[in-house]
Amino acid sequence: MIRWCSYCQSFMGEAAPFDDFSLTHGLCPACTGKSSAQLAAQVEPARRVADLYGDMRQAALSGRSLSVEDLLVRSESLGLKDVDLCVGILQPILQEIGILWSKGQVTIAREHQFTAFADAVIKRLKRAASASAPSWAAPDAVDALLVCADGNQHTVGLEIIDMTMTNLGLKTRVFVPGLPNAEILGLVRQLRPRILGISLSLLEQVRHVRQIAQAVANDRQLDGLKIVVGGGGVRSDAGLFAGLPSVRVAPNDIASLKDWLLAEVTAMNRAG
Repeated sequence: MIRWCSYCQSFMGEAAPFDDFSLTHGLCPACTGKSSAQLAAQVEPARRVADLYGDMRQAALSGRSLSVEDLLVRSESLGLKDVDLCVGILQPILQEIGILWSKGQVTIAREHQFTAFADAVIKRLKRAASASAPSWAAPDAVDALLVCADGNQHTVGLEIIDMTMTNLGLKTRVFVPGLPNAEILGLVRQLRPRILGISLSLLEQVRHVRQIAQAVANDRQLDGLKIVVGGGGVRSDAGLFAGLPSVRVAPNDIASLKDWLLAEVTAMNRAG
């Protein structure tokens, strides 16, 4: 289930049963201790968030056309943060429709239609954010390099991760769609990120990650680089990368991933 804070209307992560994509409400740590009167005032906003999610989900499953502008207007009226809109509304619908497609219950055309819509929303949000953000170009400013494995054409999930990491204060560079291993390694050596995030869509792409991890292990100049992998090609199966201590399989739950990233950033900052 998709968990939202009833008070501040922020995405809190997922809860069992994980194959149920409906919304449930609770309190985030920051809002615990609010008065009953304050919480009561949030009943209507919580219902409106659930309505927005339900409308988007039904449109995606039925193949009905969607308007980026209408979604952003509704989201703004509810006071939703950009990253919460993406990870708490768009992402679970993408996950659900992907599962239904794999079972033959929706067409690939319908899956492509909603994926294209989600991608358009994310690009609009990122353009707006970049227009108001200070520019940076120094290679040593890169905290994380995010790429798709060679052959992975699914880019929306990685774009959402990019938004999530940026929201945490990390400076990121994202390259999509998939890149050959030689180009990924070239970017790593050029930008010197502290984290290399790789998105996999197919199990067969695991071998690309293993090759990259081995190349990194053999290059002393890249000591300390952490490789984080995620996506449909791994499903949190850390055993796929046995013997590669530099590789971490990212949690599927965005909230858990954010907690891990915060811990990693804290550790990296302490190390200088």
